[in-house]
Amino acid sequence: MTAAATLDTGISPPRPDYSGFTRNWLRIDLALCLLLGVFALLGVVGVAKGVVDQGAPAYPAAVVQLLIQIAIASCGIGGNVLLLRRERAGVAFAWVALFLVCVAIGWSMHMLGLRLGDPQRTCPDEAIIGGYVVGLFFRVVLNAVYMDALRRAGRFLRGLPEGAPKAR
Repeated sequence: MTAAATLDTGISPPRPDYSGFTRNWLRIDLALCLLLGVFALLGVVGVAKGVVDQGAPAYPAAVVQLLIQIAIASCGIGGNVLLLRRERAGVAFAWVALFLVCVAIGWSMHMLGLRLGDPQRTCPDEAIIGGYVVGLFFRVVLNAVYMDALRRAGRFLRGLPEGAPKAR
């Protein structure tokens, strides 16, 4: 028997996989994007049914925020599903979703200004700003950790040979 000959036992070699950190964060972000997608769809239903006052000064800004959320959910769900299936295209979708999160953070800063400038608001400025800061903190931390997981997933996928086994 030559060194090139192998014994066919019917057992496939172990399939390379993401680290537990990467795999779990891809799953966590997938769940969060699914949740965001549900909330965005509820927002679309609310706008379609006229629940939101279309004459309100913040109405156009709210519609833009809703469109951004739909885009984040779409790219995030698609990217995470592809990444969990070990498809390299998922990296691009996930980076677009992260970019859109940055856009949404910037847009929410704009909306914060609208909210603070609304003469009919019933909440004190300190509560509005405090809630915004707490929400912003969690959003930035979660997405920074996801960015690390996404970088690790990209490195892992670049290291796989072409034709490597995909998802289980």
